Amino acid sequence: MPTDAEIETLSARFPGQAARIARLIARDEGFQALCTDYAMARAALEIFSRRALSEPRPEVLDYRRLVGELEREIASALARPIRPCEDGLMGGAPVDPAPGSGCCGR
Repeated sequence: MPTDAEIETLSARFPGQAARIARLIARDEGFQALCTDYAMARAALEIFSRRALSEPRPEVLDYRRLVGELEREIASALARPIRPCEDGLMGGAPVDPAPGSGCCGR
């Protein structure tokens, strides 16, 4: 599960999406993993970028690419339409979709 600091970083990177990010992290394990991977890649990029000040590091380019790919995946996830059951509500009532109902992949 991403930390509060990682969620803040995501919210800063994707302005206006803080509520959607929080909702997806709470309900989507795949999105949680994606956000954790993003946080780890950004941390590694920061470390290698600092080391590159004294000597060139090939890892910097690799991690820049990885961070960019993960940002595109996150942006794609954020752009997907919200289904009513994603918020746990349908018609104002809490919902736990039955398996095979097709709602939220169940």
